[in-house]
Amino acid sequence: MKNRNNTQIEKLIQDNEHLSRICSNQDVSFKNLDNDRLKLTMKVEELNNEIKGLHSKLNVKEDNLGFTRNQLEDANRTGIMLQVRLL
Repeated sequence: MKNRNNTQIEKLIQDNEHLSRICSNQDVSFKNLDNDRLKLTMKVEELNNEIKGLHSKLNVKEDNLGFTRNQLEDANRTGIMLQVRLL
């Protein structure tokens, strides 16, 4: 009976050690996952800032294009008016 109890105790100790290793590995995995999440969050913020900057540049270019288009239309009107006067 005593031998049987010792065997059961040893089995429980082995199981406990095994479960402890699993828990330790899970802790490491959770920490790694949390670090990865933080890195990805920082990368997303960086990309969002880059997108905002590109959006601002695009708006400036669109504004410049609109201004240039208006100048071209004015120049065309002026050219047409000069041609009419010359006729």
